Amino acid sequence: MENKIRVLIVEDSAADAELVVRALGQEGFAHTAKRVESKEAFRKALQEFAPDIVLCDYKLPGFGAPEALEMLKKEGLKIPFIVVSGTIGEEVAVEMLKAGTTDYLMKDKLSKLGSAIKRAMEEVRERAERKEAEEALRESEDSLQFALDAAKIGAWDLDLKDHSISRTVGHDHIFGYDTVLPQWTYEMFLEHVLPEDRAEVDREFQKAVSARDELSFECRVRHTDGEIRWILVAGRHTEKVSGRAQHITGIVQDITERKAVEEALKKLANAKSRFTLMVSHEFRSPLAVIKGAVALVAEEIIGSINDEQRDILCNSSARGSAPSTSSHTRSD
Repeated sequence: MENKIRVLIVEDSAADAELVVRALGQEGFAHTAKRVESKEAFRKALQEFAPDIVLCDYKLPGFGAPEALEMLKKEGLKIPFIVVSGTIGEEVAVEMLKAGTTDYLMKDKLSKLGSAIKRAMEEVRERAERKEAEEALRESEDSLQFALDAAKIGAWDLDLKDHSISRTVGHDHIFGYDTVLPQWTYEMFLEHVLPEDRAEVDREFQKAVSARDELSFECRVRHTDGEIRWILVAGRHTEKVSGRAQHITGIVQDITERKAVEEALKKLANAKSRFTLMVSHEFRSPLAVIKGAVALVAEEIIGSINDEQRDILCNSSARGSAPSTSSHTRSD
């Protein structure tokens, strides 16, 4: 190995420790070794020597591998711990492995020490990479969830075999639930869809399932509090190795605000169209056109107005539109 590793040897026999060091050299390890034989020295070495790996005899006077392993755990160190002993039995070795020992090796098999260390260090590297990947995934999921919540989007996944549906909490929020329900079914979804939209929604869904096609539609649903909201539903089939779709994965988004904006723009466009039509037909009476148009636009945008409001708007427009006059005398 090219990287120099720090090896902490827990051994009361200097001769046995020397055999371990010699085995490390024969395997071509670039290393720094330190030997300790007491609990106090071991604890101090963990903090000051900061080993990359621990090679520990199973039994020392007043100390041993079980105690050393427990101390390693309390320090929160995730480094390989290999028992190297001449007396350990298979049953004891199994118990040590269950307790968290990385590996064990008999002292008369030190020729295998190099491969044991390489394997242990590789496990540490893989564990660190896995932890890093899990943390990155968790951060990515948190960012995705934030984006979904901000956009009022919930995610769902339908198993076409057992018809179970898994989904995010944002999905259930869209239908008015504060927390994720114990279960969710397609029939429960249809119950939230307004009766006048239900048949068309079911047609779109069944068509997408039977044709294994993408799913996309908009409809109105009723919240648990009775409020009517617009939603967008979109999904696609997930192909497995067999080539057959077994899941439909998708999203549901609350688009009520978008629909309100679209409706407002539609009203404005209608008012503009009617205003243009009125002007073209009543060009000879511009003041009457302006008065009517003002009331028309007001009704299109803010709703119906009463007669008093109509008079105020019309009189204001008349004053602003009346031509200015000046007296003059014509001379013959």
